[in-house]
Amino acid sequence: MIRLDLQTVLLVLVVTATAMVSFAQQGATPESADLAHNLQWKAMEGMPGVSMALISGKLDQEGPFTFRLKLEAGARIPAHTHPVDEYVTVIKGTMLLGYGDKFSEATLRPFKPGGFVAIRANVQHFGQAKGATIIQVHGNGPFGLSVLEKK
Repeated sequence: MIRLDLQTVLLVLVVTATAMVSFAQQGATPESADLAHNLQWKAMEGMPGVSMALISGKLDQEGPFTFRLKLEAGARIPAHTHPVDEYVTVIKGTMLLGYGDKFSEATLRPFKPGGFVAIRANVQHFGQAKGATIIQVHGNGPFGLSVLEKK
């Protein structure tokens, strides 16, 4: 039998209440924190093997956004830019990232789970998945994508 003293019970209640207030202030609910496990993936046009799932925000509006990209092994993201800064965290697999106006395997740098990179607005970059990979991208919109290389 587990016995909890009154001080421990009060501490747990205060921590729980604080977390709920924090979620409410951010416009989130405790349930929205679980959305990442029930994502609806959509194929990215012109990028075979790449799917996207929006987690929060609206990409075409001002304000914060978060989305994930799921890449099949070997899938490539061609050289491109964005009009805003983007912050990328590797969730699963290994994401290979490079900089420039054309895809070049010679310049790819690996980022493993937990790896993070900040890419400033209008910086030319590209990527490739080494194995099945999931990355999470967040920033402040409006977000856009200008592909530099056409297939």
